[in-house]
Amino acid sequence: MKIILNLKWLSIAIFMLNLQSAIINLHSSNLYAQDPQLFDHTWYFEYGELNGEPFMLPSIPEGFYSTINFIEESANIYALTTNYSHCEAVCGAGILFFINEPLFEIIDTACFASSCPLDSEMYIFESMNNLFYGMLSDVPNPFTYNLEPVNDNLQLTIENGEGDWAVYNSVLLSTPTFHQNSFTMYPNPVQENLTIKNISNQAVTATLYDVSGKLLQSHELEENTSTINVKTLNTGLYFVVFENESGERVSKKFVKN
Repeated sequence: MKIILNLKWLSIAIFMLNLQSAIINLHSSNLYAQDPQLFDHTWYFEYGELNGEPFMLPSIPEGFYSTINFIEESANIYALTTNYSHCEAVCGAGILFFINEPLFEIIDTACFASSCPLDSEMYIFESMNNLFYGMLSDVPNPFTYNLEPVNDNLQLTIENGEGDWAVYNSVLLSTPTFHQNSFTMYPNPVQENLTIKNISNQAVTATLYDVSGKLLQSHELEENTSTINVKTLNTGLYFVVFENESGERVSKKFVKN
């Protein structure tokens, strides 16, 4: 693990050094002062929207979280890095050019191998996050950001040039009253009817997504036991996201045969 992490940061360092002189030459006017709070915190992802669909954290394994950091390398050089708990490597490092205080562009990106298991909720979230920032494709510049106090914390909202947005908190929040164990789904794998038992004692919306994050069905679960017909779905892996009236979300997966 230590070797993997050392290689990761060595790769980032090489990436930064290779781009530094070019960016200084291209953007020597990058002198706009930024809110120092942007650099003073690690930002914990909470929720967002990508391509018009909900963009949210997985709940498997429990305690998964994703963070971003804004790093000031020098007077003119800034970087954005993304990190994922339960995965050994960073996939995402971008050089930033601040056009003015709430507006920036990502000049170039690098992506390093991730150990998130393929077809896992962690890997799917990581892929969506990389799409949001353009880590694996064209960068959707420009990005805007907004900082505002919420309760005792700071909240950071970032929107890319395609209208996608993501909300971050300056501290890691928890949702101790709403758990995966509140829901049971069977049979799994399923061919036709998926039964869901809800023991959360709350009104819940159940939304089905495929592995690309596409919304397929949405159901209000008003009974302790509900049945969803999935006969028309193609064979493969799917996710059910449960959301209560407070906006808390957990998810579970099932396989359609």
